[in-house]
Amino acid sequence: MYSLDPMGASGALIFPRPIRSGWKNNLAWRAGGELRTSETLAIRAGLGYRTRATNNPDESNVNLLDAPVVTASAGIAWRAGDTLRAPGSPRRGAAASKAPRGRWWRYELPDVSFTADAFVRVDHLMEQQVDHTTMPGDLIPEKHYTFGGNVLQFGGRATLAW
Repeated sequence: MYSLDPMGASGALIFPRPIRSGWKNNLAWRAGGELRTSETLAIRAGLGYRTRATNNPDESNVNLLDAPVVTASAGIAWRAGDTLRAPGSPRRGAAASKAPRGRWWRYELPDVSFTADAFVRVDHLMEQQVDHTTMPGDLIPEKHYTFGGNVLQFGGRATLAW
């Protein structure tokens, strides 16, 4: 599909010209929610759907492995300690600011907060079959394949602030 141009400067990599690419705009629908079970714990979940980038891969000269994608995700967040406030939120009252701070030996300890987030996400690329037989003078290369599958992602984040 790619070739080196021997006549070009330093043999540049040449990509095929998308004469009939069949590109279209994608539409992605997403929905999600968060349930706060307490001041320190939140549970999150979401679903999504994305359309494919070509109307008919059989009639496209772009060898693009794309199909509709269904996504499901879930996550959890936990925080502890003195939480940070948004810039526009009300300031703490005088009683809260005079609360005794922790001490260790002769040192005054800072206000510390800890946040932990974890998530899992599954993307399912729906199975798609591409079947195009080349005719004389056809600009679209011959292609016969089936593809699809899943991508499983795990992630996490921990933040310690003072």
